[in-house]
Amino acid sequence: MKPLHAVAGGVLLVGIDFRTTSLDLLPDVVGWLLITWAAVRLATPLLALVAGIGAVASVATLSLPHHFVQFDPSTDQMVVVTPDNDLGYATFLEFDPVTGWRLGAFVVSTFALGVAVVSLLVHLRSRAHAFAGPEVDRSLHRIRAASWAVVVCWVAPRLVAAVLSVDDGYAPVWHDPAARVALAGVVAVVAFAVVVGRDAREPWARRLVRQAPPPAVVHDETVADE
Repeated sequence: MKPLHAVAGGVLLVGIDFRTTSLDLLPDVVGWLLITWAAVRLATPLLALVAGIGAVASVATLSLPHHFVQFDPSTDQMVVVTPDNDLGYATFLEFDPVTGWRLGAFVVSTFALGVAVVSLLVHLRSRAHAFAGPEVDRSLHRIRAASWAVVVCWVAPRLVAAVLSVDDGYAPVWHDPAARVALAGVVAVVAFAVVVGRDAREPWARRLVRQAPPPAVVHDETVADE
């Protein structure tokens, strides 16, 4: 696996939340570990540090508090299902608002993804200088656009929603019209993964760039020293 393939897969795992119950079936911590591995291969300490912080923080959202509800047609209301209160109707899963330390960990993990994609962009730009050319410039332009799309469409909305929900808690599942914003974030994450994975086999994206050593000077013993 190339480092940028690992980054692409890691960002997808972090950016897409898929839960059938409280447990995240696409664990964010696995995505962060992939990004950490890529950071080690690319020799970028900042990205490795950010990915490590994101991995620790994401453990808090691996499983979220939730409850089940049923619709009671006699009262035209949703009622919480308990062992003593089961009406026998269709049951629906609802997540409780994320509050307290769990909300703080969510903010840290979300902010970490923004820092990760930007730090990766900066690092790739520095590595690509030795391979300067029109195609490299186009690749970096695509990665820059995809990175900022993740920041604007995925990171920023979640941070704003978390800050505005400090008192009442953050809703882990967004509803209309906020769901449209969440969908835009998912599109940005997928686009980032496609763009970054596309250039994973480029020399500047898969190995360290080292300066070639200067050629050795061969001493000609046939020339007398003056």
